Amino acid sequence: MTSSIFSNGEMFVGLDNHAEVVALYFPFIGSEQHTAYPRLNHKIGIWVDDQFSWLDSPDWRFSFNYQPRALVGDIRATCDKLQISLELCDAVVSNQNAFVRNIHIVNHSDTERDIRIFFHQAFQISQSSTAETAYYSPEDKAVVHYKGRRVFFIGANSSQQSFLDQYSVGISNDFGHEGTWKDAEDGELMGNSVQMGTVDSTIRLKFKISAMSSARAYYWLAAGKSHGEAKAINDRIRQAGVQSIQHETARWWREWLRPIDHLQNKMTSSHYYALERSIMIIKAHCDRRGAIMASLDVSPLAYTDDAYAYVWGRDAANSLSSLIRLGYKDEARKYFEFVKRIIHPDGYISHKHNADGALGPSWHSYVGNDDKVQLPIQTDETASVLHLFNQYMEQFNDEQYLSESYYTLISPMADFLSNYTYDDCLPQPSYDIWEQQYLTSAYTTSVTYVALVAASKLARQFDRGSDAQRWDNVAVAMAKSARIFLNHKSGYIHRGFYTASDGLRHIDDTPDISSLYGMVTYGLIETDTPETKLALNAMHDLLQSRPGSNSYIRFVGDTYRSSNGQSNIWTVPTLWVSRLNIELDDAESALRAIDWVLALEPTTQFIPEQVDSINHQSSFVSPLVWSHAELVNTILDYVSQPETGGS
Repeated sequence: MTSSIFSNGEMFVGLDNHAEVVALYFPFIGSEQHTAYPRLNHKIGIWVDDQFSWLDSPDWRFSFNYQPRALVGDIRATCDKLQISLELCDAVVSNQNAFVRNIHIVNHSDTERDIRIFFHQAFQISQSSTAETAYYSPEDKAVVHYKGRRVFFIGANSSQQSFLDQYSVGISNDFGHEGTWKDAEDGELMGNSVQMGTVDSTIRLKFKISAMSSARAYYWLAAGKSHGEAKAINDRIRQAGVQSIQHETARWWREWLRPIDHLQNKMTSSHYYALERSIMIIKAHCDRRGAIMASLDVSPLAYTDDAYAYVWGRDAANSLSSLIRLGYKDEARKYFEFVKRIIHPDGYISHKHNADGALGPSWHSYVGNDDKVQLPIQTDETASVLHLFNQYMEQFNDEQYLSESYYTLISPMADFLSNYTYDDCLPQPSYDIWEQQYLTSAYTTSVTYVALVAASKLARQFDRGSDAQRWDNVAVAMAKSARIFLNHKSGYIHRGFYTASDGLRHIDDTPDISSLYGMVTYGLIETDTPETKLALNAMHDLLQSRPGSNSYIRFVGDTYRSSNGQSNIWTVPTLWVSRLNIELDDAESALRAIDWVLALEPTTQFIPEQVDSINHQSSFVSPLVWSHAELVNTILDYVSQPETGGS
């Protein structure tokens, strides 16, 4: 489980629940994961008077938090057996590609003690463990790992030592060698100075700490695309000091959070704290070149072959929507530039992309069940980006950027969406929002409709009346034809329809929470109508995780990642229902759902994608950026209601 994350837009570090590094992305956020996880973590060990313990042993207990208003870690690790506690202040430096740790080592014994702390590194540079080199640089007093144009300098000092006092590099998990971490367990390191192949390294700091006293250890990992670049960062850290650099990073985050300062008096402290934490998590997943990663939790790699380190157009758009509402402009503009680089010549966005813009892996087929060629896309992803651009314009009225983006983004997307339709203007099939069914869904129709309405508005603003009229005509006809999704008999909204080779449409009447949310939120049906209230009641009956609960499943029969035969609870759909309740003036129900989501991960405050229906433990990635964005939007919706107040 990921317990803490740190990022600066080029370097991302994730810690597990033992405060050990399990994720290290560089130079793109989400591309090139350089640790050996799940084979081996970057371990931390403590030796005290001939007793040794790794932090991932059962001897330790932990608490995880962040410093106020900064993505700077505040972690406590306690070992009663050794009578030692560690207070770890961690950060990825805001303006340098380095991960730094300031560790307060507290001796709770009533005697002076010989204490040694060991830092271990096991890389898999560029996601391959072969042909790496590790060596000790006496000039830099640092251990260096490198392969090609990826170089990592590891250094340390303390309140008692100017440099690390021992080191060793060696073969890891190969030829019968476990790694240099094993060498540390007797308190001494062999001092081997170079190794190539599958390698690891360990460094040591040594202390004499008086009874009931403490000392500080400072550790850093500097990353570069060359030895010179990484060495320069290493030198700057050694000169400035870890504490000073961490203070600068904390100041950077507090400055970045200033646009939300005015909200503190408009909501409860717990909701403000959740909002603040959530937008920092979103920001941490934003690559400086525009990509917005869905989740960089690597824990699923322990039991499956992939996770969510990709850009989905829908996830990115929904995540940025929350930042735009709060006045953040830069992240959205960079994302639009990213989309301009990846957009297909026909005007659509493919399934998912890597952070560098390359096409990501996909299970979407180019061949349909009838052996006909099909587009392996989710149309709602393209529509979501177009809708987001309109939100950006409504917030910032950036006419210069509209001019720069009309022919490279807006026009090609709107043309694709308006052309990829049937004669009645309903969208042709694509994979649904859940990436499972290839059909024309109510949700995709809804977001396509609102995207075309947005495109028409943007075209008029850009004085392109013929484009506006063309897209508006399709949107009007689409809204009329979308009545096909209404299930007047049962009350709920159909998921969608499949089109057979003979042109006949076959309704998929599966109750799916996205259908109602999409049609209400994006304007295909009015909120306060009898049919909407009937559909909402039907949804409560069919999709609540259990009667009277505040949580919801995605759709009837959902078995994805289920371990107990029951559908997992999903946080985004749960928050969707909360937002619908706000629209219907049921603020009390909305508040219960918000607080239910906040209670899911009391240790990390991370919001997962989904949780087990019985024990409410995360069933896959956590944090999910979209979940945090949906929480932000829900809280903002809630406090915007005059009767709710904020205290």
